[in-house]
Amino acid sequence: MKTMFHRVQAMYGMVATIALLYAQPASAQVRIACVGDSITYGVNLTGQGTATGQTYPADLNVSFGSAYAVQNDGYPGLSLMKLNPQPAYHPAYVDSSQYQAAIAFSPNIVVIMLGANDASFAPNAGQTWTQTYNATFISQYESLVNTFKNLSSHPVVYVCKPSKIFGTNAYGIDPTTCNTTINADITTIANATGAKVIDVYTATANSGANFGDNVHPNAAGAQTISNAVYSGIRSQETKPTTAPTNVTATAGKASVALTWTPPSGIVDSFNIYRSTTAGGEGTTPIATGVVGWSYPAVGLTNGTKYYFKVAAVNAAGTGPLSAEVSATPTATSGGPIASGTYTLTPLNATGSRLDATGWGVTNGTVLQIWQAGGGLNQKWVITNMSGTTYKIQPAYATGMAIDVTNGGPANGARLQLWADTGGVNQQWTLTAVSGGYTFTPKAQPTARMDVAGPSSANGTAVQIWTATGGTNQTWSLAAN
Repeated sequence: MKTMFHRVQAMYGMVATIALLYAQPASAQVRIACVGDSITYGVNLTGQGTATGQTYPADLNVSFGSAYAVQNDGYPGLSLMKLNPQPAYHPAYVDSSQYQAAIAFSPNIVVIMLGANDASFAPNAGQTWTQTYNATFISQYESLVNTFKNLSSHPVVYVCKPSKIFGTNAYGIDPTTCNTTINADITTIANATGAKVIDVYTATANSGANFGDNVHPNAAGAQTISNAVYSGIRSQETKPTTAPTNVTATAGKASVALTWTPPSGIVDSFNIYRSTTAGGEGTTPIATGVVGWSYPAVGLTNGTKYYFKVAAVNAAGTGPLSAEVSATPTATSGGPIASGTYTLTPLNATGSRLDATGWGVTNGTVLQIWQAGGGLNQKWVITNMSGTTYKIQPAYATGMAIDVTNGGPANGARLQLWADTGGVNQQWTLTAVSGGYTFTPKAQPTARMDVAGPSSANGTAVQIWTATGGTNQTWSLAAN
């Protein structure tokens, strides 16, 4: 796609560098890497190069929900093949920073849609595209698939038949080569590598009006691609075949904190199994629908040894149980709750949750209460620092922490998110009270985390205020 690549490269020359800065594995989410060219990148759409806006990875992110993190690893002009010499304006995907970003993402699922730019390559004199390139295309595509499959995260790999090329275009892409030859190659590649096929070509075949330049989708076309990818993954979904690994159990005071590493593929949630006898967990979980890779078992009896197993769950069923772990909570081990991910519900507004306004990731993002929605902006990673002292971080941005504005010298100081400094204004003492817990800022030991008013309205500020013992200062915690 020579013209488009050249124009976008000039406009977004920094994207290749920036991509690596954001290639950080998401916290406690199943990671989906979308590998591709300008169609994946989202040329002519909002949110280019990201999983936001109108790009197909953005729509895919919405479809899968907060238990998943989708990364856009596409860029204009990229080809599957690495040749010598390389055709102008079409660097090989394996030579791009997007490739490095996809690897660094440590994905659990990889979706590859490449080949359109390869269909623009001129064959050798007297030969067809198939004669010149087909063997190389298949061999190098298989190598790319196997590279991803061999990552330590062992992702499930899906290979897409590219979206339809609707006719002559400014980028020199031959419709017959892409629509027929390369689509047939995708089946060959899948059979050789064990990758799964997603037929984006058929899904887009009657959508020419949504591909104005015969190649790139508008917002509706991107949604069609996203729907095909989502349904392609879900329709081939099988229940998890392997168990979570690296399961740990850490004793706390009347609690045990569990953590684990998920298996590859589609995982929507986890089940937790528990017993007070070794091997006695059975097949009935004590907790279901656990999102994230940790679980705090609370309300336990100090001095009793507890045994745990974990299983991954998706729409097709429940996978095998993990290896057993155990821990014995004691009156002197840890704080009043185990470290883990929780929702916080104020007792004056039990239909609401502690909420980070607008999923903000900038310093100064204020906290509020909002009707329970299940998003990661209403889930909080609470970590025991020592004794009864904790820090609280948003599950979607664990480099930040709940912070008392200016240390909170006065009633009404708003709670906000700020880069995690470990400072005293980001430390909290948890105390068990009737119905839940109070949160006392270490910087202001006579104050409590408080719902202003008290009110139950969406958007009500969360602040600190002198302790009153009211329900607007008492929070119930639910493990997630």
